[in-house]
Amino acid sequence: MTLSGDLSGDYVVEDRRPDGRVVLRPDLSVKAVLSRHGERELTPDEFVRHFGELPTDSPRGRGANAQLRPGSSTHAPPI
Repeated sequence: MTLSGDLSGDYVVEDRRPDGRVVLRPDLSVKAVLSRHGERELTPDEFVRHFGELPTDSPRGRGANAQLRPGSSTHAPPI
């Protein structure tokens, strides 16, 4: 639902009350937030060009339980 005036923007119905009132809240979906800022989602190719390949938990790559080696670029200090 799109409102105009003092409460302009995209809203969604959060609750419908027995007396007929409705409770609205701002639409916080990714699509609505991007739209408010004149942006769009990146295509998969654009994502890779901008961020590079992300690490995976695949057996061929370094998984979530892999030990980090001191001196590696992803080395975290001990707790």
